[in-house]
Amino acid sequence: MDANVLLPALVVAVGIIVWLLIRLWRLRQEVGAATAEVSRISAQIREEAMAQFQAWRQKDYDTLKREQAEIATREAQVQLEQWKNGAESTIRADAIQESQSVIIGKVTEHVVPYLPEFAYNPKDARFIG
Repeated sequence: MDANVLLPALVVAVGIIVWLLIRLWRLRQEVGAATAEVSRISAQIREEAMAQFQAWRQKDYDTLKREQAEIATREAQVQLEQWKNGAESTIRADAIQESQSVIIGKVTEHVVPYLPEFAYNPKDARFIG
């Protein structure tokens, strides 16, 4: 081959190699930038997913807490009603007994001064209790 042909071919080959190396370097920079962008977006997606998960979890927790409070309130009301129903007869019996005791006491206060064993004048007797 002729040196006149070989030298321009070599220059063209070196030019293509330099151009390819420059292109490779730029592509590597673009890949690096794209990788960084992917990492940034991935972190952002993770943060958003975690925020949404935490919001859902808090909402679910609040719902469960409210439902359990409502159940506890209903159970307490049922137990109170059961206690009232069971204790009502006892409370009424105690009230009747108290009333009877008060009535017997008042009657006794008024009758005792007139009994034959009472040694004093009934007009002088006064209840001080």
